[in-house]
Amino acid sequence: VLVGAPSRGFAAVVAGMLIGAAVVSARRQRPHALRPFLFACAVAILVPVVARAGIALPWVVRGALVLTIAAIAGVGVGGVFAFVLSTADRAARPWLWAVNGAASVLGSALAVILPVSFGLQATLFVAAALYGLGGWLAARDQ
Repeated sequence: VLVGAPSRGFAAVVAGMLIGAAVVSARRQRPHALRPFLFACAVAILVPVVARAGIALPWVVRGALVLTIAAIAGVGVGGVFAFVLSTADRAARPWLWAVNGAASVLGSALAVILPVSFGLQATLFVAAALYGLGGWLAARDQ
């Protein structure tokens, strides 16, 4: 909605998440346990503020804002799976991919249902808590 068309918004969010995740994954360092939680909380706080403040801006600027916020989220959550995958036993990797795929399917369904029921900001804070839990578990097991 912020960029004027769902297709542009989808493209900006996906591109931003991929850019952010690629940047942090390329570094191949152990993720800090709180980083996913903190970045997801930052996004949960920024989204309503930027949406209200940016609505009067030209769509190109709004698109850049959406891309930037999505990249921030990608940096926060992108490195955990890559790190766990790189340090896991070879036999566990298919299971890790399976869990990642199942979580992606469940997450995309919940990303549609939860904002309608509880609001976007509450959904983003739930995501922050889940990513924080994942980051903590990844750091704890390594």
